[in-house]
Formats: sequence, structure tokens, C-alpha cells
Amino acid sequence: MLTKPTPQVTDLVNFLKGELGIAEATAVDVTFVDEDAMAELHMRYMGLPGPTDVLSFPATDVANGPIDPTSLQDEPTLGDIVICSVFIARNTQSEPTQMNIDACVIHAMLHLIGHDHQNNADAATMSRVENQSMRLWAQLKR
Repeated sequence: MLTKPTPQVTDLVNFLKGELGIAEATAVDVTFVDEDAMAELHMRYMGLPGPTDVLSFPATDVANGPIDPTSLQDEPTLGDIVICSVFIARNTQSEPTQMNIDACVIHAMLHLIGHDHQNNADAATMSRVENQSMRLWAQLKR
């Protein structure tokens, strides 16, 4: 089953575009899927069995690491984010599900501009940007 994002997710994507310097007109497609669909995507694109929380599919080549988002001003789309909220809810320990969905959106948006966590230095950088974005988003929602 495929569903479109909630208004809160759309607002978060728009907030992140502004924070990351991505043109407002640049599209980011967010789709929610069930666990079967996510497991299929996870296997097809990552070679890993079972569902996961979020996958991102950049529209531009980001294989060499983070790119300057302002260089994408003429790109019609940044990429696609696929989220499995059932997987997130099932694996949530103590945080509200929406907070986890927000964290997944932030994580995926950073992947769309080339951030990764394949080594400790890159993981630390990505984590710092994620935490900063999450704090700013939480302050804005108050």
C-alpha cells in the first residue's frame, strides 16, 4: 500500500529545503509504504532482506559525498524518500512515532544531498547535521 505524506511531513520537507539551501521549487517525493513493499525495495536496491525504516533515492549523483545544495537550483527534483511507518512504530522504544518519522525524513533528506555514514567521520558529520535539524524543527513546532 502506498500513501502520500501527512501535512506535517510536507512541512518538515519544506523546512529542511530552507535550512539546507535547497530551492523551494525543487521537488522531494515522500511516499509511505507497507512492510512488504519496503522489504521488496530494500532487497532490490540495498541487497538486504526485510523491511527498513527509510530509503532515499537521490535524483543526482551524490556518490562522492555531500554536494552544495545551492548547486541544485535548476534541478526539478532532489529525489525520493520512502518511509515504512509500520516498521518505525514497531521498532520505537520510547519516542513518539512522529518524532521517529521526522528523524527518518531528516536522515533521508541528508542522503539526498550526499551525506552518508559509511565511516566514523562521515557518520559524525551526518549525525551533527541531523541533530541540529531536529532541534530547529522541534523549536519551530512549539
